[in-house]
Amino acid sequence: MKKSFEYTQREVEDDIRAQVSRVFHEARWVISQLILPGAEIKSPTIEETSQCPLAALMREVIDHAAGAREIPDAYGACKHLLRILFGKAPSHDSEIPALFWATPLGAAIHECSGSFHGLGDDAELSESEAARLLGVGQLTLLGYTHSGALRPHRRVGHHYLFTLGQMREFRKRGREITETTK
Repeated sequence: MKKSFEYTQREVEDDIRAQVSRVFHEARWVISQLILPGAEIKSPTIEETSQCPLAALMREVIDHAAGAREIPDAYGACKHLLRILFGKAPSHDSEIPALFWATPLGAAIHECSGSFHGLGDDAELSESEAARLLGVGQLTLLGYTHSGALRPHRRVGHHYLFTLGQMREFRKRGREITETTK
């Protein structure tokens, strides 16, 4: 699977339009078949598809995965996108079509949310893995350690290691910590 930043801008934009169109057409079917039978719902233009809030959220996640910008709650954004697209959270990988993970958006969500289920709380994570689990950039993670909000499990050379349990606990209290460090 390619990482999101290995895709061309055209591949990213085509995927975003395709994902938004799929969501729209599924919603249109539900509305016209189940809620308002026979209702005529106009399809969005290519411009409307690429400029909608859903497309903007997809771009944010892709940019975060590529390291182009940081979004505050990348993991939450990924969960939100997967619920919109498939009605499922990231932990239900088996129910999400395998082909999705090969798309730019799928690769970005995988990169941002990571797959840490199945690991014990004592599993050690590198700085980049810990940052990905928290949904922040490495600089933000290091900022947490320098401010004292987060203590590394141990240090190897110039790098910190964190435990998965420590990161899960930190993520639970993350909102209050984020607010106090701003």
